[in-house]
Amino acid sequence: MDKNGPMNGQCGPQTDQMEQFLSDAFGFKNILGKYIFPGIKSFQLDKPLHSLNSNTQIHFPRNMANSFTMTVQEIIDWQYSYKVYADKTIKGINKEFLNRALQGQSQDGEEAFRMKYVVRISKCPILMEFDAKIISRNVNEDWPNRIKLVSAIGIDFAGRKHDVDDILYYISNWKELYYIDQRSNLPLLSNERDFYAKATRPRGELYEERVRSSLIRMTRLRLRACDEEG
Repeated sequence: MDKNGPMNGQCGPQTDQMEQFLSDAFGFKNILGKYIFPGIKSFQLDKPLHSLNSNTQIHFPRNMANSFTMTVQEIIDWQYSYKVYADKTIKGINKEFLNRALQGQSQDGEEAFRMKYVVRISKCPILMEFDAKIISRNVNEDWPNRIKLVSAIGIDFAGRKHDVDDILYYISNWKELYYIDQRSNLPLLSNERDFYAKATRPRGELYEERVRSSLIRMTRLRLRACDEEG
């Protein structure tokens, strides 16, 4: 990847490569004007997995000597490994909410805040190293089944509309940090997403016990999910 540091750089070529792979293997195409949620384009597959022979081999990024090779059935099995762990003691967390939120339909504020107490975990093979070098793999190798992706949970202090409750609940002096919308008495938006921070403002002050208590609760849930999944 075009990187100058451990977490910097453009990944345009890798994005293009992935889109080309998905297009060639599964007929991937974006649906014009539709979004799964803001900023994430909706898409369709002209060749969905269930329409393919389960023994068909798929090669990433294409059929070449050092490709990552997998079968359609393996991909299906990886998808079906997806599980969700949630703290049911949090008000509002129930199956109806989870079904909606996991489709990217959680509302700003309280609903987004609940997702701190929801962990998603699944088998998730790695196709490339961090420098974008393709990892070669044959279908008889089992190591991809031992890699699991666990969703990150935490507190978001970026100052964005979707996570407004993080600001209200954890920062005691938030009214000194942002301009206030006089109609809602919430931080004023500078655009469709970000709050309008004051040019001259004090340091943010935390409700430290709230932060500590929440992080402990989130950590316990994440560790429990990992323990259950082995």
